[in-house]
Amino acid sequence: MDVRTRIKRAVNELLIPTPEFRIEVGWGHDYDQLFEGNLSPPTDVFALVRTALAKGYVLLSGRGGGAKTVTVYRLAQYALRNDVVPIVVSLKNWTGRDYDIWQAADSQSVKLDFLLSRFGLVPLRALDIDEIALDLIRLVLLDGLNEVNSRTGQEVIYTLEEYIRFAPSSRIIVTDRLVRRSFVSPDRWQLAVVHPLSPGEIRKQIHSRFGSKRFTDLSSDTTELLSSPYFLNAFLTDGRIATTKSEEFKTYFLEHALTNDDLDLAARGAFEAYKCSSVTFQLTEFARNSSDEVVHRLKESGALRVKDDSGYFDHHLKHDYLAARYLAHHDVWNDQTFKYVSFDASSFETIMLTLEQIDTADRADRFLRQVYDWNIYGAGYAIAEARKTAANREMQIVILAMLAERRFDIMRRTVERATDTLNLIKTPDAVRFQTARVLQDIFLVLNDVNSTQRWFREWRTMYTREPGTRATDDDVNCLGDPDSITGWTSSNVLKRLILTDAQQGMIRRLLQGGNDAVVRWRAAHVLGAFPNRVNAEVLLIALSDEAVSVRFGSTRSLVEIAARDPNMTDDVFRGLIAHVADIAEHRSVVEEVQRAVFIVPEKAPPRWTAAVFPLINVLEAKSTSAYKAEQWDRVLKELVTIYGM
Repeated sequence: MDVRTRIKRAVNELLIPTPEFRIEVGWGHDYDQLFEGNLSPPTDVFALVRTALAKGYVLLSGRGGGAKTVTVYRLAQYALRNDVVPIVVSLKNWTGRDYDIWQAADSQSVKLDFLLSRFGLVPLRALDIDEIALDLIRLVLLDGLNEVNSRTGQEVIYTLEEYIRFAPSSRIIVTDRLVRRSFVSPDRWQLAVVHPLSPGEIRKQIHSRFGSKRFTDLSSDTTELLSSPYFLNAFLTDGRIATTKSEEFKTYFLEHALTNDDLDLAARGAFEAYKCSSVTFQLTEFARNSSDEVVHRLKESGALRVKDDSGYFDHHLKHDYLAARYLAHHDVWNDQTFKYVSFDASSFETIMLTLEQIDTADRADRFLRQVYDWNIYGAGYAIAEARKTAANREMQIVILAMLAERRFDIMRRTVERATDTLNLIKTPDAVRFQTARVLQDIFLVLNDVNSTQRWFREWRTMYTREPGTRATDDDVNCLGDPDSITGWTSSNVLKRLILTDAQQGMIRRLLQGGNDAVVRWRAAHVLGAFPNRVNAEVLLIALSDEAVSVRFGSTRSLVEIAARDPNMTDDVFRGLIAHVADIAEHRSVVEEVQRAVFIVPEKAPPRWTAAVFPLINVLEAKSTSAYKAEQWDRVLKELVTIYGM
């Protein structure tokens, strides 16, 4: 059987759930438009294929439960009807072992063959695709970029982009969460986002199933939840819907599979399963962490799918919910845990579902503090997407203010990420922060907040210190505060104050001799705003710190010093080159170099690319494969595009 026949048979056998909803997509030229909601008029989903045929590269973003997988199936069958050969690749079966195989592949071609053969609806290699007649368009439909960790997802993008660029008659559509990705050639890509189902579509589906009165009885909050295809489908099946996503999943499991005690066991199994950064897991391990009976009941209900000795949930949100239930009831809130359940900050659904399930203000506030200490963007996403939270308004205000200030950062990637996250939050408070144009606008919003909470008033007093005022020794001592909000606020505020030489010495001593790695990281963060030789020397020494986070923060601050003072630029980069072995020892530190060198253009010193180039050259020479060397080539190309040579 030839390749095209095998593909045709497999695609025709794909099951499309009924009823089929009218799903629409909006279009943007770049990620700024997607996050701002500044989109062109919506089209039907089949315009994705038409656009891919015309432009070559399409990325479709959407929230969890937005029917991205179903859309891929529909697009594959639509492509067949239009004499296009659809090559469906799904990353939903990615396992922990696959990360090792992926990293061992040392070229784009080997990585591509791994994707096609391991995850293809029809297992193929690139050479098999070459057998298809050249007069036929081949459309690669890759689903589930968000099913792998953020680093791997980005590498998948580069691999596919490189292949499509040189493969004759080939096009691509990729599905992803709404998260900013990088491309070799951004102008080649057309970005799209799945729209929520329209009220008209919701009304039509409910009327067809239950009659017209049922829709008019729904509250606006319920209608908003039903704008997600996943939850509308659940409503059409059971005739009722909970007020939050978490409650809906709890109801599903209790009614279709588990007892309340079973639910807690399943939650533990789901949490432990995510430690492999994969939605697919070993069944024996899941059973060991829950029970054989739980596994049996989940299989019988259809929630748990089995393939050989592995298992996965029929929808990743069910797994997310169970892992979140475990987190909500167990205070295992730390950086490593958050990395596990978010696939290394690739998906924050579990963080959001945890926040929904914490029912006391004190614990919800403490949870957000811990998430903030790990990743402020995860905290922002949880606030944006949770339909209910016990967290105090004051805690949410703190996170909004921190995100808003990051939009004025010197690092371009920080500005983008903070702006994207803030744009996702649709509360009235968030809107006021979104419109802030200078730091003093943020202060005005904060001063309008009436609060009886002492900690918030004290935090506000610290945060609203005017730039250019003199710091006190007490301000510096706050860097060591065990409370993450106070400690990191101090670190950020100190960067905009005047520090004496003695106070900078206090901070250097914290970096050199502090017992707590987080405190050393905060100290390194402050020093980046004070470009001088002594600070740079201490930061260079910190590149060999035992804590990766301190190396990470020191690297960022050194690049910041190089950007802030043109007289120090070349010396700082020579220092980084001298310590390149310390940088190259940890991949996350190398990746921070790749992000940090992108300074906001108007703040970059002259000949910035030329200054950065020697460091790139040395790090590229340290690359262990041609594939990793190509990543540095992409960095250099983007630097030249933005700053010139």
